Amino acid sequence: MNWDIVAGNWKQFKGKVKAQWGKLTDEQLTVIAGKRAELSGRIQEVYGFTRDKADTQIKRFEKRNRDYQPVIAGKRAELSDKIQEIYGITQEKADAQIRRFEKRNKDYQLSDYPLPNAS
Repeated sequence: MNWDIVAGNWKQFKGKVKAQWGKLTDEQLTVIAGKRAELSGRIQEVYGFTRDKADTQIKRFEKRNRDYQPVIAGKRAELSDKIQEIYGITQEKADAQIRRFEKRNKDYQLSDYPLPNAS
């Protein structure tokens, strides 16, 4: 599990954390903000667990959610449209460029970067 991705998409992901550790308040989840160490500390505090027990629970949670990817519905299509508009190419060529880029950059998340404006 990539905690940088989790932190960047915390609003989407915190529901999974809340489902696992239901005693955490919304305020505590806001403070955690996708930081693993902060999550561990809050679990220790709220549940009275040792650091080792909290870390063991987080490791199991990470294993169950290791393939987490944020929902980026529409971003790929939006990117394709922007590429077509800016470079004046067909949809097929724009989509091919996106596929090549994704293949080279497997950890890239479209939601992490704003799309450029057409000049």
